[in-house]
Order: sequence, then structure tokens, then C-alpha cells
Amino acid sequence: MLSPRVANQMIGLGLLETILWHGGEAQDARDQVVEIPAEARAALIAFLESL
Repeated sequence: MLSPRVANQMIGLGLLETILWHGGEAQDARDQVVEIPAEARAALIAFLESL
């Protein structure tokens, strides 16, 4: 089974795009990412990419 990160990379989605595609149980988290300032969102994505 592919990890979500590998699967997302295979279809060409970056982390932000992957977050934005989520809904359902992840809708609240997705909305929070959308609502934070651009600088904070960029820092979050940079952190996730470092993992």
C-alpha cells in the first residue's frame, strides 16, 4: 500500500493542494488552513515538507 504522501506525489499534488482536496472528517482542519494568514500557511507547508 502506498503512503498518502507517495500517492499524492504520484498524481502531482503538492501538500497544500492535498489539504484543499480533503473534506468530510478533515473539513474543519482544511478550513483552518485556508483561513490562516499566507505567511503562517507557508510555514506550515514548509514544516510538513521537512517531515
